[in-house]
Amino acid sequence: MQRIAFAIIVALLSTGCASSLETKARWLGAGSTPADVVTRLGEPLRKDARDADEAWQYCSTGALVNSYATVWLRDQVVHAVSTQNRIDLEGECKKNLREVDWATMPVASKPPQKAKPKTFNHGVPN
Repeated sequence: MQRIAFAIIVALLSTGCASSLETKARWLGAGSTPADVVTRLGEPLRKDARDADEAWQYCSTGALVNSYATVWLRDQVVHAVSTQNRIDLEGECKKNLREVDWATMPVASKPPQKAKPKTFNHGVPN
């Protein structure tokens, strides 16, 4: 019991540090291509698809905490990236990849709209 409690404390303390997987995944943004993803993260360990959406899963095994990343694609373009750290007492993260929960797919954010330029008529805004 003490060993599990110690493992949990160490894991909680270590979750503040971003893993290599998280750092690499953060460089991917909405609009990245599948080739960009493979270049940065390699081939996914698991791919799931639903209609025009795909979820590519990656993981990295740590000493006590495993890191997971899901790259969400829509119409063959990165829609979003989500990451998480989990304590997996069974060890190797590949064994702990979970089925994709499509309800957790991040909502698309609208691109920022450009402000309309102000026009002036003899020094007075129109």
